[in-house]
Amino acid sequence: MGRAPSVGGMTRKIARPSWDALTVRDNCHFGPDCHPMADLLPGEVLEVETWDAYAGVITHEMTLERALERGPLPFKNPITGPFYVRGAEPGDVIVAEILDIKVADEGVTLVKPRSGIMKRKLEAKAITKFSEIEGRTAKFRLRDEATIPIPIRPFIGTVGVAPRRRMVPTTVPGRHGGNMDAQEVGPGSRLRLPVQVEGALFGLGDVHAVQGDGELCGTALEVPAVVSLRIDIEKGKKISWPMVEDEEEFMVICSHADLEKCIEAATIEMMKWLGVEYGLSHEDAYMLLSLVAKIRVAQVVNPLHTVALKLQKALLAPLRGGSIRTENRPSRSFPPSARLP
Repeated sequence: MGRAPSVGGMTRKIARPSWDALTVRDNCHFGPDCHPMADLLPGEVLEVETWDAYAGVITHEMTLERALERGPLPFKNPITGPFYVRGAEPGDVIVAEILDIKVADEGVTLVKPRSGIMKRKLEAKAITKFSEIEGRTAKFRLRDEATIPIPIRPFIGTVGVAPRRRMVPTTVPGRHGGNMDAQEVGPGSRLRLPVQVEGALFGLGDVHAVQGDGELCGTALEVPAVVSLRIDIEKGKKISWPMVEDEEEFMVICSHADLEKCIEAATIEMMKWLGVEYGLSHEDAYMLLSLVAKIRVAQVVNPLHTVALKLQKALLAPLRGGSIRTENRPSRSFPPSARLP
């Protein structure tokens, strides 16, 4: 299944695949037929090197316009991985605790022809803009050479596990994770992904130094990076969509071609989760979310849109004190009309 896992509790450093070793099948897809590059043990701490979203093809000399003159970009959103996580089985949950993200000292933002939220409004052309990164600040350079300082907030744009039956391009988000471009998947967070195949086949890449809500022009500040994370397994704790937890919030991340369906799916998943974890009835959960939930649009430019539905942990703290009795937990499932494909 690849290289043997590390032992002894040390941080394990994993280099990104070399350019010559990159393949479209294994590094630009999530799926059951991908070949794992290494085995992992639950509890391992990793330091994973990642390419940017274009595998380093775009440079000051090789701008997007020049690259496209040669043909389509060879790799889109290449991941480091996939990794076979020993002991992970369908019905389990992979937990990726993001410890730290170190980004390069420069990133790139592109406008690709016929992409982004304005693809039907703007002239189709290729634009390349590099931004220097110093410490925690990116310098966004304008045409007149003036710069706008932007605080960075690094996160993993593409991270996921293999879907059960099909190969999904790393540019596409879904129940498996994938190209969610969700700012919430950054240092201090724990990402949970539903395992669908033996070993999970977990992979990550496409780190963004900073990105606005929606990722409107189709790209963020795309950077190569080194991601420190801990991988673990929660046995038999089924979820249907990616979930994120940080110090302050619980979150569900859902994707769909229809933005309203994204929100519907996230609402259903959070209602189910509140029933399982806190014993809330569907009616109580639904109305509670109507009062306190926050919804953030992660991106509207990938093949499927992505939203994050958030709930403050502090609101649920009283329920951990025993005010919800196990016998009150709802046993019925959602009616078919409330389910999504």
